[in-house]
Amino acid sequence: MANTITYQYESPSKLFPGTTPQLGLSTFTPPEQLTGRSPCFVEAFVVRPDVVAAALLAVATVAGSRYFEPWNSIAKRIRDSDPVVTFDGECLRFESFSACSGVHARLDIASDGLDIDHASTGTTNVDVNPPLRAALSSLAASDPLRLRVGSDRLEVDTMGGTLVEKQVPLPTRWVRGFGETQVVQRRSKQRLDVGAAAFRKLIQTMPTKSRGSLHVEQAGSGLRLGLRPGPRSVTLIGPDRLAAFKPLLRFAERLVVWSTETEPGMPTASVWELTLPSARLTLSVSPEPARGFSGEGGLLEALSAQDVDAAEMVELALGLRPVASVEDIAAGLGFDAASAARSVDMLAAAGRVGFDPGLGGSFHRLLPFGGVIDELNPRLLSSRALLDAGAVSFDGPDMSRCKVLSGDHHHVVQLAGQGAEGSTCTCAWYARYLGSRGPCKHVLAAVAHRREVMGR
Repeated sequence: MANTITYQYESPSKLFPGTTPQLGLSTFTPPEQLTGRSPCFVEAFVVRPDVVAAALLAVATVAGSRYFEPWNSIAKRIRDSDPVVTFDGECLRFESFSACSGVHARLDIASDGLDIDHASTGTTNVDVNPPLRAALSSLAASDPLRLRVGSDRLEVDTMGGTLVEKQVPLPTRWVRGFGETQVVQRRSKQRLDVGAAAFRKLIQTMPTKSRGSLHVEQAGSGLRLGLRPGPRSVTLIGPDRLAAFKPLLRFAERLVVWSTETEPGMPTASVWELTLPSARLTLSVSPEPARGFSGEGGLLEALSAQDVDAAEMVELALGLRPVASVEDIAAGLGFDAASAARSVDMLAAAGRVGFDPGLGGSFHRLLPFGGVIDELNPRLLSSRALLDAGAVSFDGPDMSRCKVLSGDHHHVVQLAGQGAEGSTCTCAWYARYLGSRGPCKHVLAAVAHRREVMGR
């Protein structure tokens, strides 16, 4: 399933030469934002142009990379996707996904890394084309650089001027991917924290290709590859997915790694944040190369609740501050933490919320993607079909056990707590994944059925 959106760029992105080179990033601006507003929302000198140029190239490299080829086909190389850029008033973020959806890259440029002349909050897509990449690659360390996200004017291909227009196929995996990475980043726990020298040594000794699991663990101030998983080790499958860090090792200052909690030795998603001068580059990698972030199912329960009013209040709260934790959002709105988290996840499913583990909070993002979110989640649609068909019934007086008629088979769901987490099902999906890829349609239907009966 894919949506196609026509991006209208005012002019190609380019690096303008001169005494002070100026990087002009041509942006897509939604039509409703054009009236009465300048399409330029960030204009600033870059404090470390060499760092920003190399890091922006890394984000673009991830967008053009595929770390997994499907076994049953010759995978079509997807054209380079245009990175998403967000400015929240304090931090400028560039984000991209790999073509296989198994790696998410984000460059965060802190306010102390920018000498800002003009700025307003906003989100858009930027055109990082081959000529621009070549220009960034040749930028000398001593060259000053002026960063401009947007353009002073709109040019249309009519008598009034010229408009550069290109049509970009946008797979729905992008929308799901932004939501799922937010879940991973918010739920991960810190595992590693080392200096630059330790990370350089790890990258230099780590095999570029490995079919098995690598277990990275901290040993004092250093890192080592263990033979077995430890209590604080990070399991990594597909070490080549960290290759985008290599051109930045000369700038590295610190590495922090987070990962989700699983059974020891099981595949786990991990988040690798490399601190640079006035910037950070974060690579989030899925549990396995064959598992893209777009299929993890971590948002399904939040979407099944459909508390639109609460989500709108949370989005308004996020728009008032650069970064906010779920706890801060809950306290400010008078919500309990679980309700606030569900609302954040619901917004994330539409690409409107990201998470910054380094700052410990969510940030607001508005992607120019269309489509109905429910249609992006077949399990959610299937669970609602089961409810509409009256296929769910309680099996006992305490409402903790349900029978779900799916096709010609009855499946038994054992509910745990008030939500889907920890609940089990007798279906083949649960037997295969044991909840590691989100709840099955039967668990979703059972949770929703109990919610309806209890008046929630």
